[in-house]
Amino acid sequence: MRVGINTFFLQYPNTGSGQYCARLLDAINTINSGNNYYLIAPSEKALPVGIRMIGRVARPAPLPLSRKMAKVWFEQVGVPQVCARDQIDLVHYPYFAGPITCSAKVVLTLHDLIPIILEPYRGSLAVRAYTLLVSIAARRAAGIIVDSESTKRDAVRVLRIPERKMRVVHLAVSDEYRPVVDAKVVEATRLKYGLGKDFVFYLGGLDVRKNVGRLIRAFAGFKREAGGDLKLAIAGKPVSRSRLFPDLKETVEKENVGDSVVFLGEVPREDCPALYSAAKLFVYPSLYEGFGLPPLEAMACGTPVICSNTSSLPEVVGEAAITVDPTDVGALANAMKRLLESDDLQNELRRKGLLRAKRFSWRKTAEYTLAAFEEFASNGAGPERMRSKAALSDRRS
Repeated sequence: MRVGINTFFLQYPNTGSGQYCARLLDAINTINSGNNYYLIAPSEKALPVGIRMIGRVARPAPLPLSRKMAKVWFEQVGVPQVCARDQIDLVHYPYFAGPITCSAKVVLTLHDLIPIILEPYRGSLAVRAYTLLVSIAARRAAGIIVDSESTKRDAVRVLRIPERKMRVVHLAVSDEYRPVVDAKVVEATRLKYGLGKDFVFYLGGLDVRKNVGRLIRAFAGFKREAGGDLKLAIAGKPVSRSRLFPDLKETVEKENVGDSVVFLGEVPREDCPALYSAAKLFVYPSLYEGFGLPPLEAMACGTPVICSNTSSLPEVVGEAAITVDPTDVGALANAMKRLLESDDLQNELRRKGLLRAKRFSWRKTAEYTLAAFEEFASNGAGPERMRSKAALSDRRS
């Protein structure tokens, strides 16, 4: 097949969609699929040098509209333009967007339905209009890849997309996430971030969906009862207080745990494995996740995990973590107490977590994604379409 891939988010490598696209393409590059890949990019600068080796770079005509409309124009006009020009059979949008019309079969990856399901995230009128547009496009797509069974259920319920049009393909952790056994590296990381020997770790967003305020309250409750030098380390990009970003430092002051809570800010990826490995446990109380990579990263580093029992998280962690109601502060505190007071339970979760994490790999993600491409490309191909494709193939050869 001629497979087009929308690489818009590769120019934003720190976003979830950017990381997903980069890792998926890296893994596809290790597989001899027999496909011809067209990396559809808004500009040459939007493609990292290593990624360009995977296939031919294809660009649409220059944007004729304002920069504010650049992304929508690229998705709705630019990518379909390339598909028609280069006779692409199937095009993949690796995030929740797709064209209303396209000559190629469209497959998109639906990571989550946050802007539809969670009211605070629905945004302005313009954002809601865009969400409506891509929701219509999703229903028209030839197929949809979802990160989890949870997201598939949401898509059936909210978008009314038939199950037969969706395939679950789990995400994975990169190879650098593994236990850091060098004591000097672990100690240097602790010193770099001002952490003691024992700390509870959180890494992720700091918006209301991530539920970090309740984590602070739960930690404070546990700390008042247990005492000691235990700290809570919170890693995440700080954002000015707004409707979506509560003042977490205010919560710390209110709970009187200012000496025990450390805000690390945005942590470089290269420091994450050592931080996970140094932590006594990792807590992830998110209210909603389409997949939820941080708990899996923590398990891959041998760190015991407590996470929410909602959305996709139980599906990701299986029986290798303690899951609790994220709205129950007391349950979070009790889970921390139970885990921190039992070396046997910590060792059991380390063992189970390492085994669980090994079940997920980017190569497997790529293999299942390519299998979905083949399936969606052939679905609904009647005799006329098959004859047309055969003739086209003869002309290309």
